[in-house]
Amino acid sequence: MYILDLFKGGYRNMHILKLNDEMRKNCKWHDTHMQHIKLVKDYATYINKRLGNPVNRHKLGFAALAHDTLKENYKEKTQVIGDIYIPGSAEEYVRGNIDTITKYVPEEYLWSDLQFHATGATVFLEKEMGITDPEILYPVLFHSLPVIEVYKNLDPKIQTMIDIMVLSDKLSSNWVRINMMDEEVRCDLDRIVFGPNGNEFNYALGIYVARLIGAGKEPDYVSDACTLHYFHRLHAQNPLINMKMRRKVLGKKRKFAPHLPTCYI
Repeated sequence: MYILDLFKGGYRNMHILKLNDEMRKNCKWHDTHMQHIKLVKDYATYINKRLGNPVNRHKLGFAALAHDTLKENYKEKTQVIGDIYIPGSAEEYVRGNIDTITKYVPEEYLWSDLQFHATGATVFLEKEMGITDPEILYPVLFHSLPVIEVYKNLDPKIQTMIDIMVLSDKLSSNWVRINMMDEEVRCDLDRIVFGPNGNEFNYALGIYVARLIGAGKEPDYVSDACTLHYFHRLHAQNPLINMKMRRKVLGKKRKFAPHLPTCYI
């Protein structure tokens, strides 16, 4: 039951949500960051339910709240909150804890498009918070870019948790850009996945579009292999989807009408 203790703040007296909040006091990105991680949790919980609850919702929810703990929006300053050490540089933190992170992903992949805030958060959860559960650590590590060479050898339950996180992370960030930041984006991912009235559920398509959105502009073996993996998965379900489908098919960036997240309807 330790995961429930984590949520209630019984572990080192610090709820992961409160920790993220404390880290970003007086930071201009505080509100958007907090909205993002809470919405990732709510989307993930909603998607898990739509899938028939195949994974532990408490672990999934905790991973969702923890995934961006070391995201580069807390002024990158070393802090100690309560008795928890917060590294100032995620990259330096990962480089100083290679033995920890390479238990989960080979070192050769650390210098790809796999972002340091993801690898750093994985190290942070194990080293600073004592969490070693792969059902929490892998969804955090691979929330933006699953390394397919590692992913394909994981337990199917963990693969599902990663898939849910990949989609939920982009659903949330896309919603925040449209509704809080009033930015131009290439698509309204919520509408692609759930339809205009929230009555659809295009799961495989949503994950693939999430990868198109998240892929970098420059070629990267790890990123390209990941996108190709989710393409083949979608193509197996819908042969009408073809290999010419790239980010540009989403169109130019433009404004979309604000709306509630489908997980709140």
